[in-house]
Amino acid sequence: MKDRPQKDKKIYIDRELSWLQFNGRVLEEAEDQATPPLERLRFLSIFMSNLDEFYRVRVGLLCEQMMLGEDGGAEPAPDSVPAGKTAKRIKNIWKAVKAMLPRFDGAYARLMDVLEPFGVCQINCRTEVSKEDRAFLWNLFQHRIAPVMAPLIIKKKSPFPFFENGQLIVAAALRSKGGNDRLGLIPLPLRTGSAPGSIDRVIPLPSEAGKFMLAEDLILMFADKIFHKFHVQEKAVFSIIRNADIDENEGLYDYDTDLRHTVNKIVERRDILAPVKVKYSGEEAPALIAWLAKALYLKKRQIFRYGTPLDFGFLPEMEKKLKKNLREQLCYPPHTPMKNPDIDERGGLIGQILKKDLLLSYPFEDISAMIALLDQAAADERVNAIHITLYRVAHKSRILSALTRAAKNGKSVTCVIELRARFDEENNIDWAGRLQD
Repeated sequence: MKDRPQKDKKIYIDRELSWLQFNGRVLEEAEDQATPPLERLRFLSIFMSNLDEFYRVRVGLLCEQMMLGEDGGAEPAPDSVPAGKTAKRIKNIWKAVKAMLPRFDGAYARLMDVLEPFGVCQINCRTEVSKEDRAFLWNLFQHRIAPVMAPLIIKKKSPFPFFENGQLIVAAALRSKGGNDRLGLIPLPLRTGSAPGSIDRVIPLPSEAGKFMLAEDLILMFADKIFHKFHVQEKAVFSIIRNADIDENEGLYDYDTDLRHTVNKIVERRDILAPVKVKYSGEEAPALIAWLAKALYLKKRQIFRYGTPLDFGFLPEMEKKLKKNLREQLCYPPHTPMKNPDIDERGGLIGQILKKDLLLSYPFEDISAMIALLDQAAADERVNAIHITLYRVAHKSRILSALTRAAKNGKSVTCVIELRARFDEENNIDWAGRLQD
């Protein structure tokens, strides 16, 4: 038998670059003019969250390899491609990301232009506003925002405060009357749920329906009022992206046989790992960026300037403020899952399944039949046990609520939940604890 010809290694690329190409296709969806405007904004949101997660996981691993020494313990790239030098892989990632960001910024700017005729208009601290709007913003800042802020002023040799991954912070390079340099920091007290002492991120302006400003831009606008004893030389909004690459085999299993507790400890450790990237928006701020790079032990290639908001979590809040008919014009028609023609939900589902097998496909078919089956099984005397495997579940899961009722009714319920569903571990851990209790 003849030897197979050696595969041409040129047809393979590093898997990190391959993943970035995939995210580039997400960006292409946001650039597609045939896609409704708000859907394109959602694709931009997906692109940014994907890129942040990529830095937390893949780039975080490469940075750890760099700290261990050039290619020390580096895992090989797939498909017989040699890993190469870790520094070169990181540099290639930086070049690819640097090339994508102008497209990302341009797509957002064009979308804002497209949305303006529909009355959707975002303003920032550099936008000229009417006297009416400025008076409204100043009043809101004085009475609603300033009272819940906690500004920090630090010296160059002072320890840099800890900020959570992705937290939005307004920063200002300050100079005192005596010529001393300081760094001013204002973490945004954004509302989470019904927490008191917090602010909404989307601020509607009274002059025109659909015109809005983000809270970080409002604080940036009045930064000189906050640090009124200093001269504000530069100012920007930034957020820190932290490493999230933790291996569950890093000694955690040696002391803890409870997987739920182990994963919980992994999540806690992940939240305090070293920064791998800083995003910032606003004016050019070389002195400010140099300060952040030194304080966070980052290289300048790990700091990226954006011409967009640093977090697209404001989109649902912004969409809620739009009129229903306007949302319908700017989005795809809502998808309505179809009812399976082989199922009569008016009758007992268990009886129908005993007669013949039924196959459901989600999300294309309505999940109400599955929930109805679990509800009936929880109360049916013929059912002794329920076995189910779940990956990701909603925060208010009707499926898990039905399983809980079944257990309370004396059924034997076995539910296997994937605790390591990345960045959804805490929700799954919470549900696993509730089911176990």
